[in-house]
Amino acid sequence: MFKKGEYVVHGRSGVCTVDSTTKEVPGAKAGQLYYILVPVKTPQSKIFFPLDSDRIVLRALKTEEEAKAALKEMKETLHLASTRD
Repeated sequence: MFKKGEYVVHGRSGVCTVDSTTKEVPGAKAGQLYYILVPVKTPQSKIFFPLDSDRIVLRALKTEEEAKAALKEMKETLHLASTRD
């Protein structure tokens, strides 16, 4: 579960901040828990994202170190592939 203030990547809206969680979403399934997300690009918006959703991806934002490690691994993989030709 994500905590208030954490950055996440929402499958449709990009980077968002977790504002809070709620079970009070008008017109939604009663008792279901939702994240309230605030998109970085449109901070005046709010997204209510069900915690048990399997239709849209919600993942943690990579840290700088994780992103650098992934890029390094990709470069090494590309280098290995190019030396096989």
